[in-house]
Amino acid sequence: DFTESFHTIHDSILTRNQEQGILELGDLDGRRVGVIEGYTLVSLLTVEHPEIIVVPMPDELTAIRALSFGDLDAVIVETGIASYHVQREAISNLRVAADLDILDHEAIATRSDLPILGDIMERGLASISPTERAEISNRWISLEGAVVSNFDRLLYQLGVILTVVLVTVIAAIAASTWIYSLRR
Repeated sequence: DFTESFHTIHDSILTRNQEQGILELGDLDGRRVGVIEGYTLVSLLTVEHPEIIVVPMPDELTAIRALSFGDLDAVIVETGIASYHVQREAISNLRVAADLDILDHEAIATRSDLPILGDIMERGLASISPTERAEISNRWISLEGAVVSNFDRLLYQLGVILTVVLVTVIAAIAASTWIYSLRR
């Protein structure tokens, strides 16, 4: 048994930047499209769009990397997850080609032999106000603050390099001073 949906996820078609003309699922006919294995989208595409060459992928990051390297023609993935991985991995050759009308509705599953638990979960979700839902979504589902910018990453790497250079210079000065004092 499932509760009512408490969150909706939007899927997008990702392609490489140079790929043009993909605006909907029908434009993917005859193309290799990465989809996360185990997701309902795999069976949906196989049944409703048999012309699409569905390539099951183990996870979103693997699919996005395969697309970036040219092993796939497109990837269908949840927009927020795609944005996170593209920014985190600093992948610059991908774009969102189209937003799909396919929506995934998140719900909580409970055991069918425990209907009271289902009722409790349903009442608990119903007691959350729209304002509280927005706050929860912004805190736990939004990507705000979860992605380290490329500039922050560059500053961090620069700091590490400068530290290594500084330690090396200090060690060289100390070694040369010690060798000089031994020669006297």
